[in-house]
Amino acid sequence: MTQQMADEDPGSDLYYAEKCAAALYADSPQGRREARDQLMQRRYDNWLLGQEEWRLPVLPFYWMHPDVIRSGIFCVAQAAGPPIEARLATGMPGRPDIYYRGPRLTQTHLFVLLELLWYQRGNPPGARFYITARSFAIRQLGWPDSSHSTKRLRDVLLDLRGAVLVYAWEKGSRETAVTLLDGYDRVDDVMQLRMHPSIRRLFTRYVTHIPRDLLRRVKPGLQSALLVHFLASKCATKFELSRLRECVGSNTRDMREFGRSVRNALAKLKEVGAIKDYRIYYGAVFIEKK
Repeated sequence: MTQQMADEDPGSDLYYAEKCAAALYADSPQGRREARDQLMQRRYDNWLLGQEEWRLPVLPFYWMHPDVIRSGIFCVAQAAGPPIEARLATGMPGRPDIYYRGPRLTQTHLFVLLELLWYQRGNPPGARFYITARSFAIRQLGWPDSSHSTKRLRDVLLDLRGAVLVYAWEKGSRETAVTLLDGYDRVDDVMQLRMHPSIRRLFTRYVTHIPRDLLRRVKPGLQSALLVHFLASKCATKFELSRLRECVGSNTRDMREFGRSVRNALAKLKEVGAIKDYRIYYGAVFIEKK
């Protein structure tokens, strides 16, 4: 199956999951979503048992693990400095701790990663694929047609190749590394890329659905960082400004200036329909979700 196939293709994961979920929950949108997620998880479990080859999901939206989104890896601005190692999530019983090792990444890196996964949907994660830097930057990412866009994409891909998530179980007895981009070879303007099979761990249960068209209507930076952070925090409606700055990053150390930037970004999110309403009160952001 290739990325050019339509999402409604009868052989796709989306068609399979949506058809079954619609039959089970004809009158409940929430029930359909939950059933679809359970069916997708079953496909993943079958892959672990060796019953079928796992492929990147063919879905009409981006997917990403919420712990990765809320971790602060993909910041608003890329700070200068050497590669970092940071702890993302505290392990719960039966779940590992998650660490990040690699270059300092931004929202642009997240956008490119999500688009690469979208581009390869329906294919095994270890399959090699080819892109032209200029064409991918213009058509897939919507960037201007310029040499700067081409160089920017190449730099982002090099950063992603050095980015690794490490899942560490109890007492460090076992670790599993997830490489965001495993292969990167370039001949002139043509690049051969490959995702590592371990990328499947980002598609296990409790994933966050990110509407592709909605993410494209906001600017990479604070607007996109707030959008994906809110989506990854499905049940939360209150966010402390100080904690929010830790999760999404900031170009300034002044909390008042950060608050003004957040207010402007929230106005844009409301304008594009990402949130219904908002208010900032006593150092906290209150979100009314749709």
